[in-house]
Formats: sequence, structure tokens, C-alpha cells
Amino acid sequence: MKKLQKFTSILLVSVMAFVTLLALPLGALAAPPNVSTPILLDTETPVDIPLNGEIFFSFTPDESGFYSFRSLDNAGDPVGFVLDAQGNQIAWDDDSNGLNFNVLLNLTQGEVYYLGLQGYGGERLVCSVIIKLVDWSLDNPIPLVLGDNALSGQSGWTAFSFTPEKNGECSVFKFMDDYDVSTHMIVLDADGNVINSGYWVELDGGQSYIILVELDGDEDLLYLGYWSFDCDDDWWIGGNSIFGKIVNVFLNLWRFISSIFSVFGI
Repeated sequence: MKKLQKFTSILLVSVMAFVTLLALPLGALAAPPNVSTPILLDTETPVDIPLNGEIFFSFTPDESGFYSFRSLDNAGDPVGFVLDAQGNQIAWDDDSNGLNFNVLLNLTQGEVYYLGLQGYGGERLVCSVIIKLVDWSLDNPIPLVLGDNALSGQSGWTAFSFTPEKNGECSVFKFMDDYDVSTHMIVLDADGNVINSGYWVELDGGQSYIILVELDGDEDLLYLGYWSFDCDDDWWIGGNSIFGKIVNVFLNLWRFISSIFSVFGI
């Protein structure tokens, strides 16, 4: 059953990525908001937004680093988006943690950022929001294998190590009581330098990486998916699981169709 859930999750992530291009939050601005309320780090701030309303908070980090902007204890479906000092939208999220949003960004010390909130579809929203500086340790990273990885009560931002065989993209899924969700990663090189972050991250074959994932102790396992689109070889997903074989069927079918299109110049 979990294998089917994993496949469904990957299809859902792909659909969400496409929908993202078509349905950006309504609150995206071309200039800084006229009215915003300063928000403090590590402080839960209550929010009550009426129908078709929105609210903005301003935040200036005291140090550079990764910060998470998230909603808590919601009554409604909150959508969160972050703007830079010029009012350009740089990130947004909806439903990455149940109905709550969780935006993860690498911020620069002294720069002004704006956190905007609204209810999905303009509905009334009651919730709280919090901004936290991501804190991690790179000591003794846990090796990740392709497929299922059993956990033993880890919590907080946890470091994992992974060395892919080929160039490709990786994604990590968390499983909690048979519920699976793609999770935001921070990826570093073997020396601890930040390379990228996101739900899907490109990696180079043969290179060693540290992957940071936020855990709360309730997860029973992580699933590491890795896809390589190396034209010199078959489409590939690590491991010999049934799930991997099912994905390979669809990927090889797409490769076959693409090759036919290329022959006819389509």
C-alpha cells in the first residue's frame, strides 16, 4: 500500500509543480506593501484575516542563514508568500504541512523581507505564524540509501549523507502513520557549503552530499527517490523495489514516445 502511496505522492508533486506556474498567490506585489507589522524571531504571532483579506509582516534578520516561515494551529487554509524589499515575490507555499504552509529561505543579514498571508480562495483565516532560524549540526550524518530508510526518533534538522551514482535529481518523502509527504531539503557539499534547497534538488554523480531534513520524531521512515535522465543509459531509479520498477515503466514509455517525436522532428 505504501508503495502505491509513494507513486501517488510523486505524481502529486509533479502536478503541484505545474499548477504553481498557473496559480501564484493573489498577494504577489510589484512594490513593498503599504502597511506591514514587524514580526519577531521565534515568536508565535496570532492572525485573524477576514474574507478576501490579506496581511503583511516585515522581518529583518540579524544574521544570514536559512529561515523558516510557517503557519500553526490554523482554522482555515493559510497561504504564505515572502517578498523581498522591492516587493518581488521570492517564494510561496500552501499545504506543505497538512493545511499549514512552511516557506524555507536563505536570507541576508540586514535585508528587509515581507511575509504575506491570506486564506486560500479568499476565505477567512485564523491562525498563528512564526519565523525561526534553522539550526543544524553536521556531526555524524546518517547514511541514506535509495528507497526506505528506517528512523529512530530523530527530531529537528537532521543531517543525512548520500553519494549518487549518476547525475540526477533527488527528493525525500516523510512517512508518518501511513501518511507521506514530500519534504523541503537543504543540500550541502561534503565540506558543509550550502549548494541548494527545495523539494527536488539536482546532484552530480560520484559526489558526496549532506542532506538536511526537518524531523519531529513522529516519522517512522524516510523514502529517498533519485531519478537520472542520462541519455547514455536507461531511465533509472535507484533500488529494485516494486515502486522503482513501476516508475521505470512510465519513464521508459515517455522516453520511447520522445524518441519517436524526435525522429519526425516533432
